[in-house]
Amino acid sequence: MSMQGVRMPTEALVRRRMPLEDYLGLSDDVRAEYVDGVAIVTPRASMPHNEVGARMLMLLRASLSGVHVGFEMGLHLPDDSRRIPDIAVVDRLEDTLFTRQIPHLVVEVLSPSTRSEDTLRKSVDYQRAGIGQYWIVDRDNRAVVVHGNTGVGWELLLELDAGRPRGEVAVAEYGVVVLDRDELLSL
Repeated sequence: MSMQGVRMPTEALVRRRMPLEDYLGLSDDVRAEYVDGVAIVTPRASMPHNEVGARMLMLLRASLSGVHVGFEMGLHLPDDSRRIPDIAVVDRLEDTLFTRQIPHLVVEVLSPSTRSEDTLRKSVDYQRAGIGQYWIVDRDNRAVVVHGNTGVGWELLLELDAGRPRGEVAVAEYGVVVLDRDELLSL
């Protein structure tokens, strides 16, 4: 299905109310999430965004065992929304566009066009869905923030910035991830 009447975003996301069937019929070149009857079409990620995401993906794959670490994995959340985090860590790989597995953790690399969606709206959706950890990589502020789900909100587990550039996070029984902010964000 085409996005007739909706311009492909270049620097801003576009929200378009549509039935779920229309959303599911969107062409593969349209990157869109679906929440409360609205398709949220996001711009293509920049090369630096993708480079940081690739570094995080490789770090997670090297640090964790017994899980699958995927890039832009579609999530079918319990509230029937569809979200696509930059990275998700799940128990198994499935041959489906949107898994119903609740990830152990998700990572969002912030972009100017999706910053508020990632930090405000997705944060609530991920917490309510029961996702164990929410990692935010902020390239503009050169920070990495890791939150743990308490069941009623997020608890700060680790914050890396200029004052604290290194730290580690345990991901359940799957391993410990040693993070170096400067190594992750150097471009």
